[in-house]
Amino acid sequence: MDIHFVEEKELMDRFGDSYREYRNETPAFFVPPKNWGLFSKYLIGMA
Repeated sequence: MDIHFVEEKELMDRFGDSYREYRNETPAFFVPPKNWGLFSKYLIGMA
């Protein structure tokens, strides 16, 4: 099982409706286009 789904379930169990509201209002992950070059360098450095 992907750790993302385990973490998601734990957060929903622990925080209930407040976490569901947060999840609905917060983007999962977004890198603004102006930062793509920096983000690419970061990813390459991790490889």
